[in-house]
Amino acid sequence: MMQISNPLLLWSLAGLLIPIGIHLLSRKEGKVLRLGSLRHVQETSTQQFKGIRLNEIVLLMLRCAMIILLSLLVSGLQIRQTGNMRWLVVEKGLESRPQVKLVLDSLHAEGYETHFLSENFPLLDDTSHAVAPSNYPKLLDQLASKNLNDVIVFAQNRVDGFSGLRPSLPGNIRWIGIASISHDFALAATTLTQDSLVARIGH
Repeated sequence: MMQISNPLLLWSLAGLLIPIGIHLLSRKEGKVLRLGSLRHVQETSTQQFKGIRLNEIVLLMLRCAMIILLSLLVSGLQIRQTGNMRWLVVEKGLESRPQVKLVLDSLHAEGYETHFLSENFPLLDDTSHAVAPSNYPKLLDQLASKNLNDVIVFAQNRVDGFSGLRPSLPGNIRWIGIASISHDFALAATTLTQDSLVARIGH
């Protein structure tokens, strides 16, 4: 699988205009010589001209190939081999949500392995592992290093889980954010009079 980490740097492919421009500008018409007699003029083989034209085309192709290769290296081209394994990774607490459970069941039937979004990615059926709080960038790096064909991640996208530098999302990983369940709770209550009460509610 090919992946480009900095696609914006592909603008450097515009450098292909340089060798193409050199090739077009170097094609000059031959000079016209006025001769009084053709007695001493020898006929030149056209094979030499074909060889010169072929050399120009080969040189143009080599120059263009060098610019394309340099642009791909600068833009961070990476070629990775992926295996046939497919994972469905769920953050702790989301596996019981009705909409997520429906997706879990359907993708598990299609051959996806179900794992928790935690250190070492324990299986969803394995309840012996303690699931630690998620550090999303670290776990994403670990997923990217595995030889997986397709990964679907369900995460709550908590703010405290995004500590550290944010890595780019590989092409074989799909990250789906699930919103937290909203609920109201009492923060404080104050009695103003015998029959009135002021309450502060948090959401």
